Amino acid sequence: MGPLASGTGRPARTPSSRVATINSPYMATTNGDIMLSRTDALPDNLEPQSRDDCSSDSNSSICIPRSSSPPRPARVGLPDHLNLDNKAAPAAEPPLGTMTSGPLARKLNSKERRKEQRRKQQRKEERQRRADAADIAAALATASKRQCVRPNEGPKLHPIVLNFAGIMAKLSGVPHYPPPAGPFYTASDQLVGVLRKLIHTWDIDCALCRLHYKAPDTTTHRLENCDCLDESSDARCWLTMFKSYHASCNGKGSRCSECLFPSTLCLRTVYREDMDEEYGHEKEARENWGVIYMEAQCDWVKVIQRKQLCKMCVRGVATGLVRKVRAIQAELEAAVVELFVIARVGNYYRPLAAIHHQWLYGVSALRSCRRLLRIFSDPSNRIALKHELDPPEFEDPERTACPFPFITTCLAVGAAYNFDLGRVDTIHELAFDTGFDQGDNNDGITVLDITDLVDVRYCFVNLFGASRDNTPLTGREYLKGYYDVTSEMVQNNIAIIEGLEKSPLVETKALSETWPWGEWDADRPVADTINTGPHTQPQTLGPTHSLRDLAAAQLFSRLLATEDDFEPSILDEVRDLPGFQKVLREHLLCHSKQVGPAQTSSHLLQLAYAGEDLLEWNSYVNLTAEAIKVALTSDALKSATGIILTIQRHVSPAELVEALSSLDSLHALQVLDRPDRKDEQSSNQLFEALSKSTHPLAIKKLTLSGLYANGIRQNIWRPCRDNPVTLEPYPLVQLLVAHEGKDGDMLKSLGGALESFYLGDAALTPVKVATGLFQYLMTEVQSWPIRNGTGLAVAHCFSCSPPALGSDSVEIAPLPAETYKIAKAACHSSGFGGLYSKLRDLTPRAWTAVVSESKDTHDANGVTTQTTHLQFKYAFIRSKKAIPVDPETRRGSDIQPSEIEVVDLAGFLHLTAPEIDTSKLAHHFDELDAAVVRATDERNRITTPQHIPLLSLLSPEEACRLLNQFVASVPEVQEACVRISRWGGGHWILDLGFNHDG
Repeated sequence: MGPLASGTGRPARTPSSRVATINSPYMATTNGDIMLSRTDALPDNLEPQSRDDCSSDSNSSICIPRSSSPPRPARVGLPDHLNLDNKAAPAAEPPLGTMTSGPLARKLNSKERRKEQRRKQQRKEERQRRADAADIAAALATASKRQCVRPNEGPKLHPIVLNFAGIMAKLSGVPHYPPPAGPFYTASDQLVGVLRKLIHTWDIDCALCRLHYKAPDTTTHRLENCDCLDESSDARCWLTMFKSYHASCNGKGSRCSECLFPSTLCLRTVYREDMDEEYGHEKEARENWGVIYMEAQCDWVKVIQRKQLCKMCVRGVATGLVRKVRAIQAELEAAVVELFVIARVGNYYRPLAAIHHQWLYGVSALRSCRRLLRIFSDPSNRIALKHELDPPEFEDPERTACPFPFITTCLAVGAAYNFDLGRVDTIHELAFDTGFDQGDNNDGITVLDITDLVDVRYCFVNLFGASRDNTPLTGREYLKGYYDVTSEMVQNNIAIIEGLEKSPLVETKALSETWPWGEWDADRPVADTINTGPHTQPQTLGPTHSLRDLAAAQLFSRLLATEDDFEPSILDEVRDLPGFQKVLREHLLCHSKQVGPAQTSSHLLQLAYAGEDLLEWNSYVNLTAEAIKVALTSDALKSATGIILTIQRHVSPAELVEALSSLDSLHALQVLDRPDRKDEQSSNQLFEALSKSTHPLAIKKLTLSGLYANGIRQNIWRPCRDNPVTLEPYPLVQLLVAHEGKDGDMLKSLGGALESFYLGDAALTPVKVATGLFQYLMTEVQSWPIRNGTGLAVAHCFSCSPPALGSDSVEIAPLPAETYKIAKAACHSSGFGGLYSKLRDLTPRAWTAVVSESKDTHDANGVTTQTTHLQFKYAFIRSKKAIPVDPETRRGSDIQPSEIEVVDLAGFLHLTAPEIDTSKLAHHFDELDAAVVRATDERNRITTPQHIPLLSLLSPEEACRLLNQFVASVPEVQEACVRISRWGGGHWILDLGFNHDG
């Protein structure tokens, strides 16, 4: 453990001298102080660095080099001493401790270095005093001219603002600025100019310490106690301004309707003003330059905590306004929460994954927690979870892209997708080692302890409530902070509350071990926790005790250490002893690093795992493809149907596939990478090797850690190509959704009527394709058309769909990386509207799912009730010969029914997974009908066709009509891609396969 920050008990971070790394999409604030935050909409002088050029803990990290950014124009009203763009670059100083005067330069001794440091500090303080004196004089002179506030221009300022210059004069070493020219601060005031410059350019060193660290350590101290006093003093003045800020309901002093931030300071205003300055107007930019303004979402920049914003609002005179503002404050203070997964790894508790959810509180937090308990307890996810709970030691976890991709994906999908209500929310991944009190958190945290996967624990912790005591809370206790126990909200969700009470609570000791700097309530009686049974510790292999076992262990050790040819007769004397196989397996697991390429290792594996159905070999990280091939040739392992491996990077994927082909009964392959890997190339190359193998494996369940990391980090690892190569057990390549009817017509102008989603990078089995399609349709039943498209719903529905028909299991598959990336971009900016996956060529081996959604919504009585006529049609399609759809090679939009094969769900499963009992599809059709009933309430009524099913099969002619529409729309999607790439949509746009020269 490194040095501790003063008085905190928390490890201190080492500043980075050149790069400010911002890990989470939102910044934490404490004690009402204001914090700078990251923005996805970088100004044009800040370019995001590639992943190879910077280290990050999450995909949302931004690396901003301080020295390479070109200067921006000076801001109006910016004081000279902070107008960094106009400053001459200071001459580079030699390293401290170097004598530069005289004919020869030499190193100073320690006494001379201390003297030189004192001289530099004195000169620096003198320069600061002179600058402060000038600023104070100017500020007081300006303030003396303003004796009153102009009438009828808004609410009067708080007295602290009117005496602003006097307050500033009392703060030693702080720059001073005059009070506002009017009754409220506007963009023309110097102080606002300083703040906007800080937000927009990050042009000041250490405005807050947060910019220097890989994790937000600002919560360790208040601003006035900051070690970087010279830099932080630049921020104190505008902190004071914010604390005294009062906004009216209208005018320049009002809040932005999107972020509740003062409209003169929010990113939306800053961005549009900059664009207008360059292009004149949004319409002129679009017509004359082909530039489309981005919808700069204000939540990209969280400069101060939301509850501090509410304190800035005028409380008003009318009682109704007071109630309204207080209601807004209560809602905002409870709007943001973070979710953590912790576990005992080895001898210590560690955080393994963290997610930021923007609007999660009250009952919704309980629903999310219950979903996560289901996911982490599901037996289908257990093997991959167990592997990540037993990681090897590695030196630098912060440089790893995603150390625990499966755990992170489980947490992200469970937090974002409510599969009971059919709703998908946007979440943001945080660094896995994020502290419980770090990040933008206005409410509390949800914690899951997955040490024991059979009995997963949970708790809520209220961090900002009136009774803040950092006590682990049950769901029932947590809800008391939001609703009365007799309220309708509690009574309607009593089943969720009681369901959570069946799970044990996270122990306070586990929280204190995970985050030792927290003030955890260790005195809570055990009786207060519900169903807290004994905490199951991971089983470790202890030493053998009998003389027989000791002798066998010595023999095994000698065999593992030899590189000579193995002679099976050596084990004849011990092979028939009782428990021989168990003793051998335990010895191999205890000495797993010695199990390697030697022939002896292969033969010992044959003896230790003879007759096993599942070969759990992921602990043997030094196995080579040749050693695996030799081991699998034994008749003793011919009954194995599954194998789990961890392969070093130097192992050839093609050789590994060849080695596995010797096991004819292999149906489940799981290759789980180590957390200290540098990238996901091993998994990517293995997937391609499986697709191109001349001896295809009949793998029905494929788990590759890299695919989960690619999905959660939105890494497009399978760029578009002609005639896509598919892995036979995972035949679905793309999903095409056509929004028709009245609602679909509204989406045409936004480019969202025809959506294409690439799913070939998610390794979806035919059954998960079928169950995922039903989940997607149920989500569509309960949702309304949105301009951002349905990409997030597609990604989450197919990721957590059941692995078997009629099952309620929640098996987590990788998020489809390309679809997820495009969908997340569309949620951040409407500038990505109309961008979808490029349509893949139709081939005999690649299946395409086509869905037609017809929605007609209209008012039933003109006021309150809406009626929606809903109908779905679908088809699974593959071509009889290759049909190119690229604009440069396609023959035209004239696909004929004779050229394609159209089947329903039962036919698709019969052709791709003939062993599946398709009679269980009826269960999912019934669930879809039930979703219609759930979605109907007082204000929304859904009607379905009377004489045909809600979901029916497209005829070959209808399927061709839709296919031809998608083929004809490819140029439009390409135009959207070119438009986005021109205004800097990101280098990942190139991976979509569109022609950017058009």
